[in-house]
Amino acid sequence: MKFKVTEVLLNYGMPLVVRAKNEKGGEFIGVNYHDPEDGSPYSFYFVRPRPKILSEFLDQKIDLRYLITHGSYKAKYEASTWADVDEDFVAKTYEEVIPEDMLPEPRLFNPTPTPRSSAVDKRKILIDGRWDVADLSLFSDLVRDTYSFAYALTKSKVSLTLKSIFERYPWRGGSSSLAFFNSLSDFIKKDESVKVTKMQYASPGFLEFSLRSDVADLIKSLVIDINSNESSAGRAYDEARSYLRDKDWLTQSEEDIPDLTPEQIAEVEKIMSDLCEGLGLVDFKTHIFELSANNHLAGVKILLAFYRRLKKFADYSATGKAVEIFAA
Repeated sequence: MKFKVTEVLLNYGMPLVVRAKNEKGGEFIGVNYHDPEDGSPYSFYFVRPRPKILSEFLDQKIDLRYLITHGSYKAKYEASTWADVDEDFVAKTYEEVIPEDMLPEPRLFNPTPTPRSSAVDKRKILIDGRWDVADLSLFSDLVRDTYSFAYALTKSKVSLTLKSIFERYPWRGGSSSLAFFNSLSDFIKKDESVKVTKMQYASPGFLEFSLRSDVADLIKSLVIDINSNESSAGRAYDEARSYLRDKDWLTQSEEDIPDLTPEQIAEVEKIMSDLCEGLGLVDFKTHIFELSANNHLAGVKILLAFYRRLKKFADYSATGKAVEIFAA
């Protein structure tokens, strides 16, 4: 099988870990397992990682050993190559089980992660008080979900991919909400996703994140607004949810209600508009309506789900456990 080296991930006087592709574009990771002394090409074995595993390795979420032992397809190959970028070479099937002395040491993470976007900055959230494991898990989810939604709002151009996420789910129950925010998170460009860069658990301590500064500023303003005495977010949420409950629409999608009257459609659009204003998203109202153009009932439920996450985020700030939200 013909391969081509596409990138050297680790070089220590010689290429040690490389990326390669076969003729069909399949992605492979190659590991140097022999240091030649006779001037001959280096000996590599190659594995084909599963796409998600490769992405996690490149993003420094898993180490190389796990990729090889747990995250690759069964077929393996070996080849002699100088491993120069764009070098073509022929690999043959490697029939043996890779022995322990040829496996990389644990905790060998990708040393050359994808550079971060120029729009990304580092921001801190100061933490205080007593946190337990449940707090850490919940707060991480709240940061991810609110960032994902706010990130979508800052995209001035409505792509088909983003629009499909807003229109994809039936919104009959909680599973739609979970799937929606997961899909939004997957939509974010890798170099602009939110990442934890530092943490110090103490009273006081801090969490430092790498994320888009404009998205961080939007979330900060929403948290400040929802915690203010003048905030109308809670009232807008209660009114919208009461309307859906009275109509028995909380667990129904527009597909389940084929006979919406023009008056009901106008009422749903009014509720959606009120939610945008109540949540402090008036500047994004046109954008939100565009994203939910074919299903404003789902749009209302999306905003309700966002409010619930935003309110829990804001509660951490209101109680003093997480303050100075995304301080520069």
